[in-house]
Amino acid sequence: MPTPTAATTAAANDIIWLKIAGSHLSLDAALNQLRRVQRHEVRIDDAAPVTGISTINTAQASTLAALKVKKPTLKAKISLL
Repeated sequence: MPTPTAATTAAANDIIWLKIAGSHLSLDAALNQLRRVQRHEVRIDDAAPVTGISTINTAQASTLAALKVKKPTLKAKISLL
């Protein structure tokens, strides 16, 4: 039997949190849902940029709560991959 990696262990923990919270979502479905939450920045000509976060719907908020992840805020720093 292969040794679990940190990624597979983390995924298993996320699935457990979803189930504990009563979510019917699979991990893939939860990630698909949360992938729609986006941060935007718009700049027109030389004006200061306007930033925002897409609206988080009830299902996304429930998924974030099940995974014990805070809702994103504008003040949160975004790390570049």
